[in-house]
Amino acid sequence: MTMISRSRSRSAFAGLALLALGACATGPEAMTPELWQQFREGRIVQDCGAACLPSWLGSDSNVAKAAYDKADWRMLAETVILSGYRTDQTYFYLGRAAEGLGHAPAAIRYYQLSLTLHRGADQRFHCSSSRSEICDGLAIEALTVQRLAALQAARRPAAQQRQRPGTAPQIELPPARELELPPPRR
Repeated sequence: MTMISRSRSRSAFAGLALLALGACATGPEAMTPELWQQFREGRIVQDCGAACLPSWLGSDSNVAKAAYDKADWRMLAETVILSGYRTDQTYFYLGRAAEGLGHAPAAIRYYQLSLTLHRGADQRFHCSSSRSEICDGLAIEALTVQRLAALQAARRPAAQQRQRPGTAPQIELPPARELELPPPRR
């Protein structure tokens, strides 16, 4: 084998290794009927941590924000789910996509998970932490509380929906153990 062919072989091998690593750093390659079913049921678990941050900041976040701005809920859901990245922002986006597609119980669950991550002590899961862009210009906690309160109010009988003027929306969160997520796998 000549020096050039060895070099090409090493380059090809390195390229394949990087491609394989890149595939590990992202979620599934395409949405499947099973993923859509999990999404509709509120069972999507974003389980990628730091390994997915470069991809999220590089393009996924831009695609998700554009879909959010256009109210393209399917594209928003697909982009976020396939990214696998876990932050309060990605769960907010999942909630907004589920709400927009008419899956209110799933939306409530995703909004609750967004608030849990946002209010949690682990800064890695806050989109507004120092290592991330500033949440694509979105006030994640305020928007999440607003959407969650609206969905929960719509599910309550009219007599319970009255709110005193000047008070913040009332939201209900299930016990913390019901909102626990497994640690990110990467």
